[in-house]
Amino acid sequence: MHTVERTVGWTIGMDCFRKEEQQTDQEVKMKDEECRLCLAALDPDDCGYSIAKNARFRKALEQVFTFKISFEAADLPEYTCKQCSWNVLDFQSFSELVKANQEKLQERSQRVDGHGKGI
Repeated sequence: MHTVERTVGWTIGMDCFRKEEQQTDQEVKMKDEECRLCLAALDPDDCGYSIAKNARFRKALEQVFTFKISFEAADLPEYTCKQCSWNVLDFQSFSELVKANQEKLQERSQRVDGHGKGI
């Protein structure tokens, strides 16, 4: 059984936003109140990552999704919910495991073919 190592190097909640007193613009408040990925309401004390500020999480997003996610769009939500953050990190970890396993299988297949056995 494989254990997904989603917490290695990641601390969910570290990027949580804090509502500032000077934030009075309704648009700014709205963009910080929903998850960038699933659009669920965010709790400022229990959120995931900032896609604008966390380079490691941006890299995970790029590896998981085949389509472009704009990291610099100022008018879009910046944070993800904890569940989406976990899903992205879990799938990234799973994807890396599958990639490594495919490479092992390919090497194994080449070794078998090279010894006159197999295909």
